[in-house]
Amino acid sequence: MALKALATGSTAQGSISSAANTSIFTHSSSTYAVVTKNQTDQGTGGFVILDISDPDNPTIVSEITDSTTGTNDDANNDWELLNGALDVETVIIGGVPYAVIAQRLDTASSAGGFTVVKLTDSSENITSTSPSVVKQVKDGEAFAGSLNAALSNLAAISTQTIGSTTYLFTIGTNGADKGTFQAYDLNKLISNDNTALIKQIEDNDGNVRIDNPTDIATNIVGDIVYAYITSERETGATLSYLESLSFDPSTSIISPDTSGIRSFSDWDFFASASITNGSKLFWLFSEEKGDNSETHLYNFEVTDGLASYPAGYRDNVKSTSSSVTLDDVNQLSSLTLNGKYYYIAPNSGSTNKGVEAIEVNMSDGTLTSEGSIAIDGTTDIEGATFSSLDGATDFASFSIGSSVYGLVTAKTDQAIQIVRLVHASSLSSATYDFSTGTLIVTGEDLLAKSGANNDIVVSKLTLTGEGSNTYTLTSSNVEIDSATQFTVTLNAADQLQLAGLLNKDGTSSGGSTT
Repeated sequence: MALKALATGSTAQGSISSAANTSIFTHSSSTYAVVTKNQTDQGTGGFVILDISDPDNPTIVSEITDSTTGTNDDANNDWELLNGALDVETVIIGGVPYAVIAQRLDTASSAGGFTVVKLTDSSENITSTSPSVVKQVKDGEAFAGSLNAALSNLAAISTQTIGSTTYLFTIGTNGADKGTFQAYDLNKLISNDNTALIKQIEDNDGNVRIDNPTDIATNIVGDIVYAYITSERETGATLSYLESLSFDPSTSIISPDTSGIRSFSDWDFFASASITNGSKLFWLFSEEKGDNSETHLYNFEVTDGLASYPAGYRDNVKSTSSSVTLDDVNQLSSLTLNGKYYYIAPNSGSTNKGVEAIEVNMSDGTLTSEGSIAIDGTTDIEGATFSSLDGATDFASFSIGSSVYGLVTAKTDQAIQIVRLVHASSLSSATYDFSTGTLIVTGEDLLAKSGANNDIVVSKLTLTGEGSNTYTLTSSNVEIDSATQFTVTLNAADQLQLAGLLNKDGTSSGGSTT
């Protein structure tokens, strides 16, 4: 069963400046997305809130842009940590939606940090003016316990909820220029509690290798949070590293794994994503050659929360394969559709402006490329055009009713494209019995729809026969017999036409047309 994307709605090109990362949430029966604007200059950057409840017509509800009252970011003034906005997480706490916007900078005027945003107004509505700053944390801010925020070059953030507490995990750099993983209590950040920074661990060039971090993925096993961190090479170094850490909220202890996963010489690790079916968990990460000429994706099985190497390594996909295009993959994500599991890789480079899909066999972790499911400027299987995929950067799936969609941010087009995800069945053979007027068609992954006589739209079937002539059937629609077969009893008009078209037993007509 092939995964396909159907083009639905998009915003106008240029409507979201440098559209980067996205996070999706629901509130008051509506579905919304927060998309960051990744611009670094003072007075630029920020985020937009989109209502995507109607995927055919996504609308921008609110747009917030970095504010400046001087030459340097000031966390005491609202909206001053939005230039350089990159990663975003949304959470619901006490029925209220919040967003955390990460600022990835490390300059004299912008040290890096994050902003916690309440997305609703006092009436719990989301409007153009409803977003408000709850808490801004700048690199170096002091917390209780002699801990300081390590948010320079804040590469990525992640959230997890255990019980009534939501935790925020950050991966940035501290004042000593060491990669640092930090765990915050987001509930306490919202209430401006100085004990919100719980624990941290920094790179030590030994059993913790998180310098120059690029991404973080987290999951929960039991009541333990596991974090998987990718990084790129330090200046002058030949190796980059993967690191897995565990955080136990009951003891506030962060423990490193000792797997020591290293890159090939002169390669960098970038994006990562995880996927689970409830019994097995896999972690995918991207590795890119230093000259950007080649990209590999590696899939690891995660046991007891931590990825083991090399025993945990299951499969890989490489850009050198003709079945997949991987061009500047900065983000990875995952989704489930009709019992099948996929990794999604947006291509932000110039050679393939679109989205790749890779199916995961959850029994053994093997990967099968589905190829490009959406390419900028091309049409889908129903003829609609993908209009806003140039610079595809991030992908997030969501559901409306029984349909599954994906929102793709496009940094170059400065817009978002929404696609509907479907499985396309395939047909392999057909047998016609002239004496009974019965056409039996076989295939794979034929889907049954609710309702009577609507599984197969017979008028979409065209047959080719004598003289390479074609005929499109007019008989009534039918139900499938099984996932691999359906049967059509043709009406008199169709039988008459096929008598001349299919005029010989076997696989070819009297004139040798097959």
